[in-house]
Amino acid sequence: MLGSLPRHCLFKISVEYENVKRRAFILALPLASCATRRSTSDGLSLNSGQGLLALKLMSNAVGSISFAPYAAESSVGSRLAESVLGPKGVISIAELEQYFIIPVDAGEYMWSRFSAFSRFADLRTSNRFEVIANTITYVGHIRTFVNYTKLSIDVFDRTVDMRDHLREHFPRYYETLRFQSSLAQFRLKAA
Repeated sequence: MLGSLPRHCLFKISVEYENVKRRAFILALPLASCATRRSTSDGLSLNSGQGLLALKLMSNAVGSISFAPYAAESSVGSRLAESVLGPKGVISIAELEQYFIIPVDAGEYMWSRFSAFSRFADLRTSNRFEVIANTITYVGHIRTFVNYTKLSIDVFDRTVDMRDHLREHFPRYYETLRFQSSLAQFRLKAA
């Protein structure tokens, strides 16, 4: 299922898509209710209990990836709740490389859904990362590859590149906040 990984790739997850068209009526609500996350401006004050989520996304397709509070198990009820109430955040993905520095409440999170074309992949319970208050939490350089039937997600540790980006584009945050790597940890269930 995973094939061979490049030496520098830390994690890889491949999943089959589910057809979104069947669930279009459920998805319309969260798209209107949850905020699309964009990078913050350097030096803006964080709310109490917030940290910065730092990542770089690289993709061959336009889509989105959402994150939600971590849950060890996924049920129909939890998926329906996210569909109705919306995830904690949604990040729009373009067909290019983008850095994201996003204020997020401290806590444990998981990538919950990846969407591209008219399909999505449910990522709940397969991964976990932690955002720490008053800290820049780097979760990795994440590369997604999409074709019409499969999604591949690779997580790379490019800490030096992220530190260089922060130093150049977010110097106030870089100088005043701690930096911690909490690479998104994926675990795959045996089929």
